[in-house]
Amino acid sequence: MIVSAGCSNDDSIDDSVDLTQCYTIRINGIDENGIVSGSVINKPEESNFIGDCVILFDKSDLLSKTVDSGDEIYVKILSFKEVPVVGPSTYETHFYRCKVHYVNRVEL
Repeated sequence: MIVSAGCSNDDSIDDSVDLTQCYTIRINGIDENGIVSGSVINKPEESNFIGDCVILFDKSDLLSKTVDSGDEIYVKILSFKEVPVVGPSTYETHFYRCKVHYVNRVEL
């Protein structure tokens, strides 16, 4: 599934990037396989995500940007798929496997 909301109309990010169309992610951690977990803390009004969301994406999507737990970054979500939760869950938090485009705040 492709998300219609993002930081711009294409994959090239330039000075016209609108911060209100980006997702703000707080990094939860990075596992040994290079999978980043991040909580969505701000999303566009027209987002397909509802409620509390955690996204999982490849560290390589960050374009060599170094991040640590607790860091907040901006991303454009290019595609996503909801993933099932293994084990007990309250079903209040949704988990998504995503392909993201890192947006450097300097570019905003």
